[in-house]
Amino acid sequence: MEQSDSGGVGAKKGFLYQDYAAAYFLLKMLRDKSIISIRCEVTDDIDVVYQDYIEYVQVKTTDAERKWTLKEFTEPSYNYAEPTGRQRKKQKVSNNDSILHKSMNCDNDTSKRSKFRILSPRDVLKPLIFLKTLFHARPEKTGRSELLFQLKKKISDYKSPNGNDVEYWLDNATWEVIPTPEQLELECRKMILQSAYSKGYMLNIDRDCDVILNSILNTLTKKSATSRIIYSAKDKSYLRHDFFDWFYKELDSITKDSSNNVKIYTKSASELQAVLREFTSRTDIYADKSFVGDKNCSGLEGKYEMRRYRYDHIAKSIKKWLPEVLLTPSELADIRPENFETKIKEYAKRIDKNIGALPKMVAHVLLHSVIRTTTGSQPIPAYLYVDDDRETCFENVHIVIRDHSEDQLWMGFSYFVKDDFEGCLTEIVDNFFDLLSSDAFADKKAKILDVKEDRFLVSHDIDKLLLSTTSIDECLDSFRFVFFIGYESEHLSCKSADLADDYQDKIIDEVYKRFGGVIDGLIDKDEFMQDLHIDVYLYPIPCVDNLLTTAQKEFEVS
Repeated sequence: MEQSDSGGVGAKKGFLYQDYAAAYFLLKMLRDKSIISIRCEVTDDIDVVYQDYIEYVQVKTTDAERKWTLKEFTEPSYNYAEPTGRQRKKQKVSNNDSILHKSMNCDNDTSKRSKFRILSPRDVLKPLIFLKTLFHARPEKTGRSELLFQLKKKISDYKSPNGNDVEYWLDNATWEVIPTPEQLELECRKMILQSAYSKGYMLNIDRDCDVILNSILNTLTKKSATSRIIYSAKDKSYLRHDFFDWFYKELDSITKDSSNNVKIYTKSASELQAVLREFTSRTDIYADKSFVGDKNCSGLEGKYEMRRYRYDHIAKSIKKWLPEVLLTPSELADIRPENFETKIKEYAKRIDKNIGALPKMVAHVLLHSVIRTTTGSQPIPAYLYVDDDRETCFENVHIVIRDHSEDQLWMGFSYFVKDDFEGCLTEIVDNFFDLLSSDAFADKKAKILDVKEDRFLVSHDIDKLLLSTTSIDECLDSFRFVFFIGYESEHLSCKSADLADDYQDKIIDEVYKRFGGVIDGLIDKDEFMQDLHIDVYLYPIPCVDNLLTTAQKEFEVS
């Protein structure tokens, strides 16, 4: 063979570099929630669309041994125009097609501001080195004024389609050097592994990463090759929601038979079995009030079977959720045979301890199961550690992972009401307000921060919410307060034969009325409640005592 990589080999190496570069920026979505989509060969080689701006990435893989020079970066090609008037010689006319010109020309979107990136395997010489400086560090560095002077001299008064000059480009541009396609591939692999691990998936570093990365490269290559003339920019884009849906389905498929995953709380819908089912829900009851926070209502129900209300089925289902509620993540993860007997005894001891407060425990487990099955949350066992003699603590604390915005902390109260719903509602509202407005709320947040065991949880970004210095006003969208209220309804009976024909309509009306009572009570207590995200789960039941008695018998069975 000819001992040279010029020609076809060099060209294909450049294409490979650009393909890996597109995958590199796509995978950054997994760690950066502000990235909306990746566009391939739409405006620049790669367009990274953020919530507030678009970064236009030009990938330069020209084959040369030397570092990038200022002249190479700014030099356009020229044409020669025929002489006019008194001119005797052909006039040299710039085509305005240098790398810098092309980058500036990408600034044509009027809906978002522009940023620019040059990505290359070759490094830069000293005049361009300022572009490698991170934005936040630039005020402390020298070199900007010298580079700006040289760029203005080279490009004169040229402006982008949006009317921005070379100074705007300089203050919004960066140069990134990744020397080889192999190094880009390693960066892609690292992001795949880190993102998978943070969500509880353990991948085979070679086989599994190859499957995922090759699928990404195949999709991006097709989008790059899609005609600009025939198709729209959307056809050449990889949207955030589409990529996340695909990525996590791929992880589920690859690891479905693996026993190596270390995260304790599964998100699999097939493994999370609901105790109660939702029979009605509304999110628009307070829509006309223009509250800052959501106010959501859900009605939950057990089922009738053989004409009887299945208290036994509910009790058995509650028991299946008890380990998650009563054991810590490290206890759930410890599967060593020598510790099994000790763990069983500790589990039984905690059941016995909580049977004394059976209504509270059953309501707690029901709310726990609702949050887990509807959101795939990561629970924090704060119930075991946060003591409150007045019983105003949040016994349900869950991290709800949101792929496309900041994660939420769901904090919940749960109750059973046998009679005097209005009187109990006053107590519920007072307890919530007292806790939220007291110094104890900050203390309890700090305790939650101490007890959660992150090595058993998927990656999240809620730690800042739990700092005692963080005010709830600063991060309203990251908190959601949840109420579970089980109550006896006159419209239900233990036997289905005794139900009125229109009992379902009456139950739905009752649920919405009582939801309104909860929300109105909170807002009457303090107008600040309008700003909070609040979910209320209402569970009408024929007889609370029957459920509690059946649950106690189920829990006492060895």
